[in-house]
Amino acid sequence: MKTETARRMRKSGFRTMMAGVAGVVICVTPILLYMNFGPADGNPIGLGLLMVLGAPLGVVALAAGLVLWLIGKYSLDGAG
Repeated sequence: MKTETARRMRKSGFRTMMAGVAGVVICVTPILLYMNFGPADGNPIGLGLLMVLGAPLGVVALAAGLVLWLIGKYSLDGAG
């Protein structure tokens, strides 16, 4: 693999990992804030669904970005 291609792959993998982390944080933070500051007898169905459906998508994006980053980092010509 050419060095420029490996560099682009590392960069896009890192961006995908950061997007995955941001997705998980964005999906989990509202329910955590509600648990700490919301009413004790509340029933946050929407926030729970956001966490349950959104957080795994963020984890998948994080894993895909990690794979891209590792391929770019350890390719034959792009090592180092």
